[in-house]
Amino acid sequence: MPTTGIVKLHFSVVDHHLGIPGGERQVILKPKVWKEEFQGLLDVVLEKGCYELHVQGGATLIGLYPSGAEFEDIRASDVSVRRRRQGKSLFGKARLGPFMEFMNRVCAPPIQNLKPQTPGGKRGTHSPISLIHNTKPIKVSIHSDMLLRNPFLEWTITMLNSRASTIGILSVKLSDLPEEIWKMFLDGITLPQLFDFEITGDLMVPFHGFRFADLHSFLHRHPSIETLHLYGVEIPKGVWPPPSLRISILPRLKSIIAHPFYVVWILNGLLMARKTCGSLTDIGISSEYSRNPSTFDYTLFDRALQCVAAFPAGQIRLMLRFASNNDGDMNDWIEKQLATKNDPSKSNIVSRLENVTSLVVSTFWIIDYDWKSMDMLPDWLAMFPNLREIEFTDQAQENVQKLEEFVRKVAMACPKAESLDLRRRRLCLDKVRGELKIQMNADGGVGSGKGVSA
Repeated sequence: MPTTGIVKLHFSVVDHHLGIPGGERQVILKPKVWKEEFQGLLDVVLEKGCYELHVQGGATLIGLYPSGAEFEDIRASDVSVRRRRQGKSLFGKARLGPFMEFMNRVCAPPIQNLKPQTPGGKRGTHSPISLIHNTKPIKVSIHSDMLLRNPFLEWTITMLNSRASTIGILSVKLSDLPEEIWKMFLDGITLPQLFDFEITGDLMVPFHGFRFADLHSFLHRHPSIETLHLYGVEIPKGVWPPPSLRISILPRLKSIIAHPFYVVWILNGLLMARKTCGSLTDIGISSEYSRNPSTFDYTLFDRALQCVAAFPAGQIRLMLRFASNNDGDMNDWIEKQLATKNDPSKSNIVSRLENVTSLVVSTFWIIDYDWKSMDMLPDWLAMFPNLREIEFTDQAQENVQKLEEFVRKVAMACPKAESLDLRRRRLCLDKVRGELKIQMNADGGVGSGKGVSA
């Protein structure tokens, strides 16, 4: 295998192939052989200078294990790095070769389309460079249940710990695995260089996931984390406010996106230790799409925003992420904010966010902006006292088209705002205001001219 830097194994394509009518569902995958072959492939990849490893999907492959199969506890160190080419059968009488040929044909992108990416994230335009052999990974994304189940779980934990001196970015995708597996995973790894930790998932939060206590223990052991993204992690029932931290965690934290529970929990801990507050400038508050039919409680947004308002940072980039089950939830929350706008007897948390200079509004594709949203948003944005930059991201295309129509309203309602981003299209609001003023003057002049000539 040639030297390689970035390896992305997207088994989701295989999942789709095996899941369609006529897919090769009749095959049986022998767990022991599959472990030896796939683990051997990953070991070779890591030895060949891989600094970014991403494994995704594979749910249908797990379904090909024989019913009631017993997994031998094979230690990672006992599995040969070299692929066993003779005498081993993977799919009944079929060998690994045809399967790997299918993988290469379906999953692998054309070599000429690949561009090398440096560990810093910059994408080059030159030919692929030769990396130093045995370079250890810097970024690992485990978005596959296979690596978190037998027979691979122990290998995954061992792999991460053996490369702990270089791994700085770890992304894990949630699924309905037993909580004991998530605990074993979090308790089993220690990454002293970790600076970016993400727990992500599909839109709908799974029934099982990381427990609060297990995540607390993990974060406590990793004070090096600077960027934290949490989605779908356990929210303890009946616990509010979040428990106080006797010992502050994450002193280097610069960016967080999480459920209001975790935002309040971590920000309160940082506020308790004032000297660790200076680094945090990006704060994201996210609702979640639950399988529970009850709607998301957006009063939790207000409580998290109270912590943001109390935070000593002078310039905060705030993200509000709307991802709940009911389309009307966002409208209802904004409407309640607007109801207090001109009533001094009512508390208004948005108007107290003097440290927020940049606002990002994020919605999942399932949420559509109706006429009510479009009518309220400019006035709601005007409630932020020091807003300079506004961004609408992760929007459905229909939302973007609607947002473009109300740019002028935002420009006039938010005189301090300098820019408005719509899905990476940056608009200068000063320019919009200038053009609008010229147009208004021209319209007024034309109107008076017509009146005279009449």
